[in-house]
Amino acid sequence: MAYFHRFYITQCGSCATRWLHTRESWGGESLLPISFVCNKCDHRNTTTSAVPVPDVPRLLYCGHEKHRQLEIYPFPINQIGKPWAQPFSVRSFIYQASRQLGGCNYDCSEPRHVLGEPAYSDSCFDANEDWEPEQHGCHILSGWTRGQESCALWELIQQYCQTESEKKFLRQYLSYAKGRNFPMLVPQPRIGIAERRRPDFVVFVPLQFYKYKRYAIELDGAHSEANSEADCLRDQEMSKEGYTVLSLRPSERGYLEEVQKLVEKVEAEMNTAETQDWDNAIEIRVVKTVEVADIPF
Repeated sequence: MAYFHRFYITQCGSCATRWLHTRESWGGESLLPISFVCNKCDHRNTTTSAVPVPDVPRLLYCGHEKHRQLEIYPFPINQIGKPWAQPFSVRSFIYQASRQLGGCNYDCSEPRHVLGEPAYSDSCFDANEDWEPEQHGCHILSGWTRGQESCALWELIQQYCQTESEKKFLRQYLSYAKGRNFPMLVPQPRIGIAERRRPDFVVFVPLQFYKYKRYAIELDGAHSEANSEADCLRDQEMSKEGYTVLSLRPSERGYLEEVQKLVEKVEAEMNTAETQDWDNAIEIRVVKTVEVADIPF
C-alpha cells in the first residue's frame, strides 16, 4: 500500500534532465537516493542530506468538548519506525487513544507477509488487570467481526464524536477498513493555531509515505439551503489549511452509501502509488554535480 512507497524527482545540475527515483532504482540501501549519474550528460549528482517528512500536521487535538480532547500525533512517539505505525493511520490512532483513555491497551505485532502484503496481529488486553492480563484480538481493528459489537475502548473513543450520526459514520468506516493499512477518520479535530474550524472528521490519504491528500468530512444532513453561505466560508477556510471539504448528505439508508463511497475513494487514491509514481513523487534538491570523468578513483 501507499504507506510503503517512496518516490522522488531530481533535476540534473548539469543538463536539467528530470529523473524519477524509487527505492528499487538505487538499490534501497537508504531512504533517499544519495547520488545518481545522469545518463544524458554523464554527470554524477549528489542530493541533499535533509530527510523529508510526511506532509501531515505535527499534532492534532480532537474532540468536541473544550476541556476533554485527545492529543494525537501522526504516529505514537514511542513506536516511530514500526511498520504498523503509519502517519495518522487507524493503528496509530488506536494505539494512542488506548494509552490516553484506558479501557484496554492495544498492541500490534511485527508483520508477516502474505503474497507480498504485510499482515498484522492486532491484540488488546484489559487495562485494569494488573496481573497477567489475558490478550484477545482487537475488536475495532477486526471491524467487529469477532463476536462483539463494542468494546471498552470504542465506548470511550466514540464520545469524542459530537452526534449520533458521527458515531455511526465512524463505526461503519472502521467496519469496512478492518485490519487494512487505512488512514483514520480523526473525529472533531481542531484546525489551525486559532482553532477556527472543527470539522466532523479529517482523513490523511497517503499517495506515498511523504505525500498526502487532506480531506475534511462534514456530515451536512441537517443543513438547509440557508446554511450554504456559511458552508462556503467554511470550505474556503479549510482550503487555506490544505483540506478539501467533502460535504456528505444522507440518503434513505442514512450515511451508509456515503461511507461506502468514502472507503472506496480512499482505497483508489492509495492504489495510485502503483500507477502514478511521477504524479506522487516529491522533489529532492541536488546540491552537487560533477562530471563523471573528473571523479578520482
